Amino acid sequence: EADSGGSSSAPALARALARLLLHLHGRNVRRRFADDEAFHFKDFGALPNGPRHADGGGGAAAAAGARPVDAFRDPRFGRVLRELPMCVPFAVRYSVFQGLVDDDKARTQDEEAAMRSVAMGGARGG
Repeated sequence: EADSGGSSSAPALARALARLLLHLHGRNVRRRFADDEAFHFKDFGALPNGPRHADGGGGAAAAAGARPVDAFRDPRFGRVLRELPMCVPFAVRYSVFQGLVDDDKARTQDEEAAMRSVAMGGARGG
């Protein structure tokens, strides 16, 4: 019974901590009292596909060839990236964004190539 009471307060605690971090970071932007790195999560190892260290390298996922954009597909890392972006180093955020752009570009260009081949096949057949 004690466990059920504790687990129901976990989401509320997480939201409160997120609000606190956002407030502190906003205050730091207006009147600097800490380096940006002070807000960075030091270890993303708790996330299945997350980068192991704040610099984005060195983890089991990196050794397996996983890209930072693959970590974004993990709901927990995606939520951190959306709600607390200042806690993820710029290099990691940039790598995730670049991976999303590259994936979208590859998918779009593949679709365009398929459409061109269909159009060319249709023009020859008619």
